[in-house]
Amino acid sequence: MKTDDVDTALIRLGDHSSADEVAATLEQVVLLQQKAREFKRDLDREIISWIKKNGDLQLGDIRYYVGRKKRVKVRSGSEALSAMVVAASGDIGTVADLMAAQPWKHGAVKKQLGDAKFAELFEEIIEDDLKTGKPTEVLKRLDESFVR
Repeated sequence: MKTDDVDTALIRLGDHSSADEVAATLEQVVLLQQKAREFKRDLDREIISWIKKNGDLQLGDIRYYVGRKKRVKVRSGSEALSAMVVAASGDIGTVADLMAAQPWKHGAVKKQLGDAKFAELFEEIIEDDLKTGKPTEVLKRLDESFVR
């Protein structure tokens, strides 16, 4: 499949198109997305290897470096919420401002609670590669024009 084929299919697609044409175009785009993800995964792996040998890659204001994939998970939602209410002197608006869909903004919560209480209520999890059991390496992107 060529990207030009997808471009042509998208240009031809409209409310007049048959369900089969829509489905075929959707399938082409999904396959293209899957292939692009494979390319990106392979490229990231090669760049990580290059960076390990040569050092960070600087492209203008953008610096690429190797980091660890991690996530933060609350240990006890009710204890964390209670601690936030106390730390915010009962101001629920302040507590709500520290929450996101997860529901916690872990950076803001850590700043509000301090390192010790944060470590007690939350854990940072370094994600391991399922095959190797080693921490998953990811290509990280830093736009230095946004760094203070």
